[in-house]
Parts: sequence; C-alpha cells; structure tokens
Amino acid sequence: MSQKPVARSADSYVEHRRSLVRTSIPTAAASVFGVTLAYVAADLVLGPDRSGSWLLLYVLQLAIPAVAWGLVRAPLRSHAEWVVLAADMLYTAAVAAHGLFPRTATSSLALVLSLKMVATALFFPWGAALQCASAAATVGLYLGALGASDRFTPSPELFSELLCPLIAAVLSAVGAARAERVRRAFFEQERSLADSQERYRMVSELASDYAVACRIEPEGTIVVEWITEAAFTRMTGYRPDAFPTRKHPAAGLVPTDAPVHPDDLPIVADALRKLVAGESVEVEYRLVTKTGEVRWARSVGKPVWDESARRAIGFYAAVRDVTAHKRAEEAHRQLEQQRADFLAMITHDLKQPITLILGSVAHLRELGGVPPDVANALDLMNRGSRQLLELLDNFLQTSQIDAGVVSLSRHPVALDEVLATVCAGYTEQARQRRIRLDVEHGTAGAGRVLGDRLALERVFANLLSNALKFTPDGGHIVVRARHDDLGIMVNVVDSGPGIAAEEIPLLFARYRQTAQGRSRGGSGLGLFIVKSLVAAHGGSVNVESQVGHGTTFTVRLPPGEAMP
Repeated sequence: MSQKPVARSADSYVEHRRSLVRTSIPTAAASVFGVTLAYVAADLVLGPDRSGSWLLLYVLQLAIPAVAWGLVRAPLRSHAEWVVLAADMLYTAAVAAHGLFPRTATSSLALVLSLKMVATALFFPWGAALQCASAAATVGLYLGALGASDRFTPSPELFSELLCPLIAAVLSAVGAARAERVRRAFFEQERSLADSQERYRMVSELASDYAVACRIEPEGTIVVEWITEAAFTRMTGYRPDAFPTRKHPAAGLVPTDAPVHPDDLPIVADALRKLVAGESVEVEYRLVTKTGEVRWARSVGKPVWDESARRAIGFYAAVRDVTAHKRAEEAHRQLEQQRADFLAMITHDLKQPITLILGSVAHLRELGGVPPDVANALDLMNRGSRQLLELLDNFLQTSQIDAGVVSLSRHPVALDEVLATVCAGYTEQARQRRIRLDVEHGTAGAGRVLGDRLALERVFANLLSNALKFTPDGGHIVVRARHDDLGIMVNVVDSGPGIAAEEIPLLFARYRQTAQGRSRGGSGLGLFIVKSLVAAHGGSVNVESQVGHGTTFTVRLPPGEAMP
C-alpha cells in the first residue's frame, strides 16, 4: 500500500524548511569555521602581538559553529532553526566585540558584518523572520560595540560606516523574504508534481487498461519508452522488464517475445505499420498470459505527428482486457443460435399438422354439397389455420434475424411476378369481404431486382396482410409498382382508419402494435420483419398515414445492377 501524498499546506512547508536547515547546517558550519580560521590565521600573521582577550574572541568564533553543528545532530535536532539563530547572534557578538579594541578598524568590522548578513540571506534556507531578527541583532551589536568603545562621534566617516550595515540589513531582509517566496513556490511545484505522480501511479495500478508510449525513430524503428507496469502485469502476468526486446523492426513486425497469440501476430503487425504511417488504429487480438491463458484485448492507438518532419514521431496506445465481453458475446451468440434452432424445430413440428388441416379443408370444399353451417366452419378453420401459420412464420423469421442467420439467395427477380403471386394468395380473402384489390404497374412494368424471391414475397405478403386486416369490408387496396433511375418503388395503399402520428415511429419495432392493431390481434412482428428483409436487400421502407384517410407503405429497392 503506497503512502498518501503529503498535503500541500503551510505546516508541511515549515517542516520542509526545517529539514533544509538541518541538512544545510553541516555545510554552513564548515564554511563559517573555515572562513573564520582563515582570517584568524591571517590576522595572527599580520599582528602577532594580539592580546589574550583578542585571542579568546577568535577561539569563541571558531567554537560557535562547531558547537552548533554538534547540538543539531542529536539533542536539539527538532529546534535547529533556533539553535542556528542563537549561534548566529553569539558569533555576531564575538565579531562585534572586536570593536572594543582601539586597534580594530570599524570600517572593516562594518564590512564583515554586512557581508555576513547578505551571505546568510542568500545562502542559508531559514525563514525571513529569523533573517530579520539576525539582521536587527547584528546592527544592534555593531552599534553597541561602537558606543562602548567611545567611537560614536558624529562624523562623515561614522555615517558611511553606519550606512553600510544598515543597507546590508535591509537588503538581507528583503532578499530573505524573496528567497522565502521562491522556496515556497518551488516547494509547492514539487509537491504538486509529487501528488500528480502519485495519482497517476494509483490510477495505473487500479485501472484495468494498460498504456504504452513509443518513439518512432527516423528509420522507422519503434522504441518502447514507458508502459504502465501494474496494469500490464495484471493483464498478462509478466513484468515489462521480462521482455528484453525494446526496439521493434521498422517493418512493424511484432517481436517474438511479445505475449501475443501467434495467430494474431499479423493483426498487431499491421496495426504497428499503420501507426508508423501516421494512422490511428483500433484492433482486437488475443494475448497469451504467463500461465498460458488466452485473453482478448482491444487496443486503441493514436500517432504523434510532427509537421516539421512530416512523419509520425511516436504513438500512444491503450490496451483493454475485453475477455469478459468476448465471452459474453459468444455465450449470447450460442444462446441465440439455440433459440433459433428451437423455434425452427417447433415451427416445423407445428406447421406440419396445420398444413394437413388446410389441405383437409380444401378437400372438403372441393367435394361440394357442404351445408352452409359446415361451410362457415370450414372458412373459420381455413382463416384461423392461415393466421396461425403466418404467426409461426413470423416467429421463425424474427429468430433468424436476431441470430444473424438470415441468408438471402440472390438472383434476378421480376417484381411483377412477385406481386402477382402475393396478390393471388389474398384474392379470395378480399373477395369474401368485398374489398377491391388492384395491382398497378408502370408502362414498362415493375422491373427486376437482384434478391431472394421468397424473402420479397414475404415482405409484400406481410404488407398486404396488414392492409387487409385494417381495411373495412367494401374498402379498397391498391398495390402500385414503378421504377426509375433510383430503383424500384412499390406502394401498398389501403382505405383503412389510418394511424395516429405519434404511433408511426413505433410501427417497425418488434412486438409493438398500434391501438387499432391490438384490437385485431397479431404478434406485432410483421412490420419488423418487413423492415429487416428490405434492409437486407439494400432498400428502405416508409409509411405515410393520416387518421381517417388510410395508410400508404412505400418500399424502395435498388435496381438489379446496384444490389450489394
């Protein structure tokens, strides 16, 4: 479990600054000790007659950084800033005490103290408040030394000597405040970057996808630059460093150590070639995991195009495990196939006795001499058997459409003959209800289409059956066919009650019926089958209707030479 990102707050910055102070003290103490030792040695060489008090001050100046270094290493580690401030004031007091000796040049003392203030402001990472306290103490100790040595006599020289540490104090305070803001801003940026990296790492560990970034060299070689390790390992079982091959050939061939199913290597190779050419890709292929399990992956790749070089200089790809989706698709396909097979079997078993009933009814009619009540019963048996047969055919056709197993046997078909055959099957029904059924063709006939004759007969049989169902006795139905440059258009027009505008969009949905249709029975599959079969022929079907003025269904089919 990873640690939580450090919160970006004032307290965390203060702790960060304290850490900087602790880590900077050894270098700062060594620097102060070294500089002090150098000028002490130089002063002793130039002035060997120094007094014991003078030498004591030198020893104190050398001891202060060493003691401070020792204190912050263990006992006062958590109070490093205060230890440094105390050491700075003691060191400043020791330096200022030199001003008590008459031989000390006050101008040199002012210069040393000014340089000390500027150096601590620029190079030591403590806070602006501590720097201001240090500068104020330095100026105060310097003025105290001048006053104690009776050198505080107004003069131009004194004014210039006082001006130097005062300016240095102001500059050090301003510089420390500026350095504090810069350090804080830099800390915020670093923390923001760390948080962003932590979030990215967490997302890459939790995401099911893995991402990969590749560079494409000028000669076409693909170099893998980075990959989200956690997701890659979770998907394949391998760690990315298990594959030493990091450069792929320019031809786009997948390296032999890649965990891709051997049969799908050409798919991945083709995708890589397209990415090198600057094309986006989306492919599905199989991965072979470390345990030998075969899993499906879907990869989406986007090239990075360099306009100046006029080529793809790299690409990014995201790979998703779609095994569960593929398995669900396969299970659904098998289920649909089983359902289609079951319906086909049931339909066949039911159609056979219904066909026998229809044949028996026709035979009894041919015998003649049937009493009127028996004749009516035979008509009812004939009509009911045909409706049941149509219902079974609709269920069978729908199951084949859902399973995607509708196969069309395409041949040149004369649409005139299809319409004549279909209308002949409904002539007797129309006659019995005194419905006039007219078939109209253009001067050149309806034309020919490249299609499945049985499927086309099914389309127009469903439309004509639908028209007869809603046309009242004594009504009128027209089947009108004509062709033009765009193809063949067939209208089935009835004089029924019409369809409400809000119901028209639902006509071609399966198991959906209008209010009029529900009162007349049926499965609600006829128009769904019509639309599916017409679409399979590359055509379209539309409907126009107005309540009280009948309905017109229009089927448009492409001409024979334009069929897919």
